[in-house]
Amino acid sequence: IQIQPEDAYAYFNLGLVFKELGEFQKAVDCYEKAIQIRPDRIEDVYVSLGLVFKELGEPQKAISCYEKAIEIQPNYAEAHNNLGLVFYELGEHQKAMSCYEKAIEIQPDHAIAHSNLSMLLLLLSDFDKGFEYYEWRKKIITNQDCIEYLKLNLTSKVWNGEDLNNKTILILSEQGFGDIFEFARYLFILKRKYETKVIFRVKKKLVHLFKKNEFEVISETDPLPQHDYHCFLLSLPKIFFEKEKTLAKRINYINVDEKIILEWKNKLSSIKGYKVGINWQGDPKSDLSKLRATPLNLFETFFSIENLNFISLQKGAGSEQIQNFKHRDRLYDFMSDADNKNAFEDTIGILKNLDLVITSDTSLAHVSSTLGVKTWVLLPISPHWTWFLNSDRSPWYENTKLYRQKDFNRWESVFSKVKKDLINEYN
Repeated sequence: IQIQPEDAYAYFNLGLVFKELGEFQKAVDCYEKAIQIRPDRIEDVYVSLGLVFKELGEPQKAISCYEKAIEIQPNYAEAHNNLGLVFYELGEHQKAMSCYEKAIEIQPDHAIAHSNLSMLLLLLSDFDKGFEYYEWRKKIITNQDCIEYLKLNLTSKVWNGEDLNNKTILILSEQGFGDIFEFARYLFILKRKYETKVIFRVKKKLVHLFKKNEFEVISETDPLPQHDYHCFLLSLPKIFFEKEKTLAKRINYINVDEKIILEWKNKLSSIKGYKVGINWQGDPKSDLSKLRATPLNLFETFFSIENLNFISLQKGAGSEQIQNFKHRDRLYDFMSDADNKNAFEDTIGILKNLDLVITSDTSLAHVSSTLGVKTWVLLPISPHWTWFLNSDRSPWYENTKLYRQKDFNRWESVFSKVKKDLINEYN
């Protein structure tokens, strides 16, 4: 830029670097400078600027950027797809669908647009089309699960519902912890339906949770045993829905350590009254983490309710919010002593000794719900597809209640409703 102050693409590339560094305002400045220099032929910059505005929580500005990119280049599939993502987050689902479909019309092999469309269809409970399109996720070449899958170089057949009697099948876990916890129930359905040997390949830190079950568990560092078929974990719902036209009910398969549960019972015994666990944030690296997170200060309103004791279930990112929390002296936090050996081991010990869990959409919501602990989940206006829309109940978990935003990124009505229900049930 010093050599060529009017080089629009130098500003564009500099903006890309700032975006990668998370310095979003500097990225915006660079992109806007590039557009100022070349306003007519710079659709890529508008798309990148749209991504930054999305990160900054400014969806209307993101929409404007994508629309300008499309104005310059009407057949820009990526711009249509990204525009769909913003509409999805805003809860404008029909607009999102039109955008995804346009991206696919322009580029029929656009795997990400197909995958995004699948999750929208599933959210809307269109299971036949949704599960069919959901298989496109396995064609996204940047998807880490796909990269790992190709490295395995498997020679066994992909399972698509064939008879498994007297066969061995390898199930590959995928996506986040929450997805693994939610859909591991299908492993048991496999075992019940067929006389088959099931091998479940899962992240090493989760292996202990699946031991003592009716299938073999291996980690990603273990050698692969001989097997006849293989299948991704999240392809199982599609296969079984095609056969039975139902979603699988909850199965409490989690291997619990009774000794650890008793230890936590003793640790929590001094807390008199109802014990409510709270969790407000998931993995900040997740694309939807910001929209799903419920900042800790929003929980302040609950601390005026008598007979309730609140226990933090937050570990890692987000726990720093406790330091500035208005009622930190009344928020019990044992998480520095938890899960230092195996993932979720101590957390499960705590969960089994609580009266209620209130959580944003994190993996902990699925652990708690799978265990059958009474769980209230706080959801954005357009949640992950597995929570569907409208109902305050989940077909996956009978003991779980859902609280939904009415307006984009506004949590006030959600917390107001939760507080009312807390008072009615525990006061």
